[in-house]
Amino acid sequence: MSSESKKYKRKWSNYLIFPRFQLSLLAINLFILIGSIGVVAYQVRMHSEVLLGFARKHNLHLNQTFIEMMENFKGELQMTLWLAVMASVLVCLIFTVVFSHKVVGSLYRLKSYFKDIVSNGYQGKLVFREGDLSPEIPEIVNEAIEKIQKDEREPGQGVS
Repeated sequence: MSSESKKYKRKWSNYLIFPRFQLSLLAINLFILIGSIGVVAYQVRMHSEVLLGFARKHNLHLNQTFIEMMENFKGELQMTLWLAVMASVLVCLIFTVVFSHKVVGSLYRLKSYFKDIVSNGYQGKLVFREGDLSPEIPEIVNEAIEKIQKDEREPGQGVS
């Protein structure tokens, strides 16, 4: 592995590169998730009311076995839904932070690369971390810089 690729290894302690963007994306995902959970909870409640109405119609609502069955069903359903909610929130949190890190990580590296060129001049080729999105960008930027350098060495050619 080259020293350049080692230099830009991902650090777990610094996954929020652009917190405003990443946390906004997370908030939007959680809002959608909570809205979906609300719809499911509403539907469960409505279907429970329909089931209770059916039980009243057939005088089952006074039957102790039916009452115990419904309480057991309600408890199991609530536990299952809460576990699903917690798992979904956790997956949403991890996926959003990791995926957005892959997106903004490459932009952050590109921005840092150009700032470094402005401050210190050309120091070397642009390299993204393995797994970052848009892996073709470094190749394009490096080709463009090589073209500019070649055109500067050969005056009169101009940038084409």
